[in-house]
Amino acid sequence: MSERNSSADPHEAGRVKPVGGHDHAVLRHTLRVVLGIALLLYFVVVLAILGLRYIVLPHADSFRPKIEAAVSERIHAQLRIGKIAPHWTGFQPGLEVTDITITDRDGKVALNIPHASATVSWSSVW
Repeated sequence: MSERNSSADPHEAGRVKPVGGHDHAVLRHTLRVVLGIALLLYFVVVLAILGLRYIVLPHADSFRPKIEAAVSERIHAQLRIGKIAPHWTGFQPGLEVTDITITDRDGKVALNIPHASATVSWSSVW
């Protein structure tokens, strides 16, 4: 008696057994999950960019008092911002800030910046 577990049929020797249908179902399910996650991420990013462009940036100047208060508290001096104007160049959002003034505790002007500009670089976000 032989303890070999191979088939006695000589035609089956050397044949590759086909992969079961279960393996293909797992692969299909995995691909669907990955595609679903990719689509979800795509729409989240698109909604974030559209929200930034059409909701947040047009109202940037209305955030000025909160920004002044927060920065003044951090630097222990009074910050005043004349105007915040948003802009969108190509695919890059930015802000133009005019008349930035920082005064010390005695009310003397410590720093005066007539104009400043900032633009988001998407490569720095990564």
